[in-house]
Amino acid sequence: MVERFLEEVRKVFSGLPVYVGVEEGYVYVRRTAPMDQRQFRKYTEVCRRLGFRFGLRKTKSRKDFKGINNKNVCSQTEKA
Repeated sequence: MVERFLEEVRKVFSGLPVYVGVEEGYVYVRRTAPMDQRQFRKYTEVCRRLGFRFGLRKTKSRKDFKGINNKNVCSQTEKA
């Protein structure tokens, strides 16, 4: 289930300079390079839609594994 979610998240973020990974029970998305305004807007919109939380002092947006289920994976990623 987590692997499928990771694949879908990577597809949604394709074209943006981000890394999608897993750490300590969380799926996270980290920016890997500077983004222009259009790219950053897409990044933040997708993170919000998928339920990722962004820490102002951290460089990652993350989502707890508990928030992932098969029903919301496809419906949320298809909107991108």
